[in-house]
Amino acid sequence: MTGSNDVQNSDNGIDKQYVKRDWTKAPNSYIFDPSQNSSGLYIPVRKAYAMWESDKYIEGGGIPAGKITADVLWEDSPGLIRSSGGYALEVVDSGANAKIKVPVNKSKKGNAVIAFRVNGEIFWSWHIWVTDDPTNGSKYKSYPDVTRQRDDGIVEVIPDSEWVWMDRNLGALSGSITGGDWNRNGGLLYQWGRKDPIPPLVHRGNDFYEVTGTIGRIRHRVAKNFTNATNFDNLRKFVKLSNATVANNIRLAIKNPVSLIYVNKDDNSGPAYYNNNANLPVNWFGLSSSLKDNQLTELNLWSDNSMGRIYEDYNNNTNAQPYRDKSAYDPCPNGWRLPSALVANLASPGYTDDVRIDFSPFGVRTNMGRSVFETNKYHIIKPTDSGAPSFMTGFRIYPNFGIDLSNVGGNNMGIFPGTGGISIAAHQGQYTDQHQIALWTSTMVKHFDASPAVSARALFVIPDKLPDRYAGS
Repeated sequence: MTGSNDVQNSDNGIDKQYVKRDWTKAPNSYIFDPSQNSSGLYIPVRKAYAMWESDKYIEGGGIPAGKITADVLWEDSPGLIRSSGGYALEVVDSGANAKIKVPVNKSKKGNAVIAFRVNGEIFWSWHIWVTDDPTNGSKYKSYPDVTRQRDDGIVEVIPDSEWVWMDRNLGALSGSITGGDWNRNGGLLYQWGRKDPIPPLVHRGNDFYEVTGTIGRIRHRVAKNFTNATNFDNLRKFVKLSNATVANNIRLAIKNPVSLIYVNKDDNSGPAYYNNNANLPVNWFGLSSSLKDNQLTELNLWSDNSMGRIYEDYNNNTNAQPYRDKSAYDPCPNGWRLPSALVANLASPGYTDDVRIDFSPFGVRTNMGRSVFETNKYHIIKPTDSGAPSFMTGFRIYPNFGIDLSNVGGNNMGIFPGTGGISIAAHQGQYTDQHQIALWTSTMVKHFDASPAVSARALFVIPDKLPDRYAGS
């Protein structure tokens, strides 16, 4: 498990399902396949207006009247978006009816973030992901009877024909470990619960790159040549605990899409903690006036199946929770969503994580609890399948590159390149360990007691040859 202050890839979305015409659920990301005939796309800004008018977390009271503009906030391939001088983009129509015209350089691939501004201030932003079609991914289900709840309240099993994973991580240009664009296969990073991607600024081959746009020229802290450039660290926002309300911090995140957000003590002497417990750093989204600290999972920023709540008989099939509406903050393109664990619990009152392995969307096909799974050391991948149970055979590890799970127990679970991540508590808070795989789910774990949740379910794998390293979810 990893903390909500950590930054890692949110992974490929799953479950192409019908989304009703609710503008708060419009996508925060758009895929553009350069092989198509069109030369770009239009982004309707109505979502921004809907969110600032009605979102219960923003508490914004609507977008003010004023001059509307749009621009390329950043792009990781120079000239990816065919903007005019100063990275400006054309805005067609006005107010909530406006659309941003985004012409794409079809000879390139990469990522960009487009900012929508009123009187120069950002009120929303969208990720543009220029890559070839990513839809030919695995159809693997760890738990065969995953369900969804329809708008009429009926819960039904999701047909296998409607369940698919992307073949790559969000922002990646390839899903291959060793094929073309292998050094850009990790994708972008996400601070758990936020809609906007964070560029790692380091390719998988350990070469640094920069992003450029109206944000300026942004580089990794250990890169060379900072002439007219800004250290990515300088974009971070440290909010004092007394100011760190959910509304304040979510508005701050929206208006600063490239800034990692952390909560500090009021004297700025270091990170703030729940209950003054150094094991419980305050989540980036801060505190709520309506929810106790131990209820903050119910903010449900990324649409967790369990809606951030615990269930007494958590390992029972009848308590495997259904997928519900996609979150307004989900970072996936239209038709895709983040994966969720089927229960949110950390599990037993003894703080033993015994939630069933198949209740993780990344799990192998066994209903064994995680504690038993790890006691048997099934999470440690060995050089051969000798002695391994049938559901663990076929793992292929590429040290420092990733894992191939295309034939595990006879099932195609997919291929997972390394992603790396950022943790404020490790490696001085910089992007690192890019060989490691760290992929979010939408599920924050919840203890049975009154302690707040500061971590989320994730797939975490270390594909190297060191002893006592492990893979788990």
